[in-house]
Amino acid sequence: MIPWDYNLAFGGFESAGDATSLVNYPIDSPVSGGNIEDRPMLAWIFASEEYTALYHRYFSEFISEWFDGGKFENMIESVSAMITPYVEQDPTKFCTFEEFETGVSTLGEFCRLRAGSIEGQLNGIIGSTSDTQQSSERIDAGNLQISDMGSMQNFTDDGTHYQHGIADDNEPLQRPSMDAIGQKNAPGQSAASLATLLWIVASIILLILATLFVFRFRGRRYNC
Repeated sequence: MIPWDYNLAFGGFESAGDATSLVNYPIDSPVSGGNIEDRPMLAWIFASEEYTALYHRYFSEFISEWFDGGKFENMIESVSAMITPYVEQDPTKFCTFEEFETGVSTLGEFCRLRAGSIEGQLNGIIGSTSDTQQSSERIDAGNLQISDMGSMQNFTDDGTHYQHGIADDNEPLQRPSMDAIGQKNAPGQSAASLATLLWIVASIILLILATLFVFRFRGRRYNC
């Protein structure tokens, strides 16, 4: 399994859906555009009652340790504090500093609501499959704007459409050098877009959490 596009891992794709749907995405139907049977790295889990129960148990332990235990809050605050000075002083970013702050805040709230939904799905309060989940039981995330965390589409400062480094005229966007704009003392590398800025936060958080989850799952599987 090769992870990719960490900056879009929280619903940044254009067709991913609204915030409420993403927050309540069913944990026992974790596929899009296909069936579990067509995903061998998932199918073996749901083909066995033992492994499915183990999958749910690890989810429960993960939520308890990282969200109920406060580790997630500490992580997102520390990572944000680490990169904020560099973002604030970046003269070539494709977003305002306020938009970056909004993105970090939205990311934190999205993850907290998502953790609450997963806990509800584990407890049977919210349906855990696409067939059993009802809209009336979902956690409301209507106040969130998913695009605040980055999206596949962005715009440059002069309004030019920017999508994966390509402007409206199909010419690759060129970033000015730090020397060329007289900003030799600006710290770090310039950010390419709001999605790129949030990629730093999202990828660090997602990579650490995913790695911990995978290694815990594999270790306990072999110990069973």
